[in-house]
Amino acid sequence: VSAPARPGQMPLTEFNALKERYQKGNFLDLANQAQGLANAFPKDKALLNLLGSVFNHLNQAQAAITLLSGALRLDKFFIDARFNLGIAHQKNQDLENAIACFQKVVELAPNNSAAHFKLANAFRASSKFEKAILHYKKTLALEPHHAPAHCNLGLSLQASGEIAQAIRQYQAALEIDPKFVPAQGNLGTAMMAQGAFESAINAFLKTLKLQPENYITFLKDDNKLKKYYKDGYISPSMAIVLNQIINYNLNSNLR
Repeated sequence: VSAPARPGQMPLTEFNALKERYQKGNFLDLANQAQGLANAFPKDKALLNLLGSVFNHLNQAQAAITLLSGALRLDKFFIDARFNLGIAHQKNQDLENAIACFQKVVELAPNNSAAHFKLANAFRASSKFEKAILHYKKTLALEPHHAPAHCNLGLSLQASGEIAQAIRQYQAALEIDPKFVPAQGNLGTAMMAQGAFESAINAFLKTLKLQPENYITFLKDDNKLKKYYKDGYISPSMAIVLNQIINYNLNSNLR
């Protein structure tokens, strides 16, 4: 039987076996063992962090917060645990504490692009767009080819009224990943906001071509056999776009 490297800590061989199961996505199995493992090795910060990450994957934020907070009580400078705690708070809809966690991570590790991205997302969710823009730009300074950062920077710029700049960011995301559906859809929305309806139509058509089941609800598996329409309010700008889509490349036999 392997002995712990230090009192209260799991033997390294057993911990590595747990990490391997984590990497394979065996989250439910690990979650079922979590309480027993945490009780057996209460001073193992790496184990508590790993188990907290398991519950993050299962969207059980409160359990994750408990375990990750325990890891940080053992080591308040444990960057991975602080980062994962930020994720848990964000999943728990606690943006204030999520922001505090990610801010601490970037304070301790200024070149942590993932933390800047998560912090920017939390600021954007809090409608603090100026701060979100700052940290998306820091993310991109560290990772220029981060397509989601370009896309989310575009959303923050668009929310701030900077439509032209937002369009450039969506286009940058699509240059990196031409099949990045959110950027394509957001580009259509931004083009429509600019009044560039033909460009908006082209962007929306590309979005539908890339992932029709996510944007046309009656094509989803649950709805494919149903025959009904959903009523809803159509604004004047939506009506213009819909009219142009209906008449876009319409077959001559149907005109």
